[in-house]
Amino acid sequence: MGSRGIESRRRLEQAALKLYRHHGYGEITAAQIAERAGLTERTFFRHFADKREMLFANGSAMEQLAIRAIQDAAPAPAFQLAITGLRAVAPLFEEHPDLVRERQRIIDAHVDLQERELTKRNQFSDAIGTALRDVGASDTAAALTGALAGVVFHDAFVRWLREPTRELAAVIDESASSVRQLTAMPVTQS
Repeated sequence: MGSRGIESRRRLEQAALKLYRHHGYGEITAAQIAERAGLTERTFFRHFADKREMLFANGSAMEQLAIRAIQDAAPAPAFQLAITGLRAVAPLFEEHPDLVRERQRIIDAHVDLQERELTKRNQFSDAIGTALRDVGASDTAAALTGALAGVVFHDAFVRWLREPTRELAAVIDESASSVRQLTAMPVTQS
């Protein structure tokens, strides 16, 4: 996508978030978003399937960044490779943190969007698992590590939303460290 396409997409996203904030997600149409952005409805649909999908448009970019990072990394344990993939997506969120936070407020206010977010989160975990399998992890290790990476990312993302001055990659590292500690902690039976 050229710079004009990227700019149009960003304008549409910003216009949508402003309209959602002031009028509610359910009340706004694709045509209204396009008009607010100074673009045509056709341009809207060139970039997004619908207004719901607009909120989740970075899913594919996240997957590609994580996959590439895993493929390019030196051989390492599966969990370490997965964290490398998670760290690679952090800049997508840190680029426009206010928009990310506004987007999340909208999602949190609508059950149908929360369900879509969960589906996208599972797809992201599956993509990481597939990438791990492609670099040599067993099917079981890849599937479990991909699922665990999804949990780590979600935990880090939620914490990062509450701590806007922190770098997401650092919070990902902390969440991963917590998982490592938890999985190594002995259970004391009473």
